[in-house]
Amino acid sequence: MSVVIAVVSGAVHISVEDSGPAAAPRATDREAGGHGLVGMRERAALYGGQVTAGRNSRGGWTVRARLLPPLSHPPAHTENQPA
Repeated sequence: MSVVIAVVSGAVHISVEDSGPAAAPRATDREAGGHGLVGMRERAALYGGQVTAGRNSRGGWTVRARLLPPLSHPPAHTENQPA
């Protein structure tokens, strides 16, 4: 597995790659209540970023995220604020 984190022009780039065959999810993984890739994409979008994921040429998976600095893209409001 490799993890690379870099800052380029103020944006944070994260790449996580593995080379092993994907293991079938265990029942406890599905019941843990996580939000997986959907949750990662939603969180990145709050900061004007994006997440991509898919199979790689080594038989594993690659997940990449790009997050913009807070000053260039204010986070969206996700909760109702009292008046």
